[in-house]
Amino acid sequence: MKNKRAEGLEKVELMFDTLLIQTVKRDITYEEFVEINAREEFYGEFEQLNSWKRQFGYKFNIYNDHLIDGKKHFHLDHKEKNIHLKLDFEGNILEDKGKNRIDKKVHKVLKKFLLQPNIIEEWNVLYDKHNKEE
Repeated sequence: MKNKRAEGLEKVELMFDTLLIQTVKRDITYEEFVEINAREEFYGEFEQLNSWKRQFGYKFNIYNDHLIDGKKHFHLDHKEKNIHLKLDFEGNILEDKGKNRIDKKVHKVLKKFLLQPNIIEEWNVLYDKHNKEE
């Protein structure tokens, strides 16, 4: 049984993956996505899958951790691409431990994605709950 923290992060991962499908695969900007989303027009690719999986494979984590340069942060990982980043809640890269870099378009979309107040509010609650001594 998953805990609420894992369920919340999984939901955000699915939202981000959907956003990447809509922007990267369609080669549109975040702003164009917002306009299309308002009109409820979605792009989809259909293929037979054994089970649902994220197409882009990025994973978010918020650990019991420390501040980096006085900032709260989250981890963004993609095991297959060997991308391991620590970013602040605005999407700025604070540490890069992976062998490969994040795609510039994906990073740009991530920064726009993080502008959604509900995501950052939830992450602040998670971070504060697990880092009370900070």
